[in-house]
Amino acid sequence: MWCIDEKTGIQAIERARWMKKKQVRLETEYERHGTVNLFAAFNVRTGEVFAKTTLRRTQEDVNQFVEEFMKKQMGKKCYIIWDNLNTHMPHHFKKYGNQIEFAYTPKHASWVNQAEIWFSILHRKTIKNMSFKNIFDLASRMMLFVRNWNEQAHPFKWKFAGFSARK
Repeated sequence: MWCIDEKTGIQAIERARWMKKKQVRLETEYERHGTVNLFAAFNVRTGEVFAKTTLRRTQEDVNQFVEEFMKKQMGKKCYIIWDNLNTHMPHHFKKYGNQIEFAYTPKHASWVNQAEIWFSILHRKTIKNMSFKNIFDLASRMMLFVRNWNEQAHPFKWKFAGFSARK
């Protein structure tokens, strides 16, 4: 079972820094060098991540990501959880027949997709407060994070108890 999602418009920001004794401080000034999108599939059983960066997020980009993902699955049946975005509709993936089965998160609840949890970790450890000279630097750092993550991949101990548990 795989959770698939995309993190769009990730900014390659080159931050100004200044040193004061042994402290590094970030200036509020920065130079923006464009954006990158990251598609990711998170295996909920193993924690393995399959990812790809793109410069756009179009139906064609989604289709190419799914195509590469399915090649990696080598004919195995895949259960995919993702949100209700218009580019995620099953009619776009008819060519896979019964090889893919989709489950959709409830509207306005994409946070139950575990790929979102993984994106949060990626953001905190790779993007936040970092400086990138260009989009290729940003993309390569994110893919390095994916490789390092997969060397120590682990599933999340996560369970949604339901809305009634909040009472």
